[in-house]
Amino acid sequence: MASPADAAPAHAMSRTETAAGAAGAIAPGRCYGFGRGFTFRRESFGGILYHYEGVKPDPRVTFVDSAFLIDLLETVRDRPELPLAALADAVQAHFALGPAERARVDAFFTTLIERGALVPR
Repeated sequence: MASPADAAPAHAMSRTETAAGAAGAIAPGRCYGFGRGFTFRRESFGGILYHYEGVKPDPRVTFVDSAFLIDLLETVRDRPELPLAALADAVQAHFALGPAERARVDAFFTTLIERGALVPR
């Protein structure tokens, strides 16, 4: 897994996304997976999360400026039994994240929940 130092400094998402509010907050103990039609791919700068379902071009494309955050998405995909909050806790403990870094991880997941990219299982 990449280091959290690779995470985008401002808000752990793309340059155009904003951090999410409480409406899409991570539910403690809930497992999340990708919403129907959402997937991601790794790129040299981090990765792209996109929605590919439907016949019209879909504007739900998110540029993720961090290999570390793409690693987290891979963990969500590969460990469906792991609650999202537990993943964030494990990452915080493993990398000794401070409160601001942990808030960026939570904001990343919360934004994806609000966009429908991550949904409760």
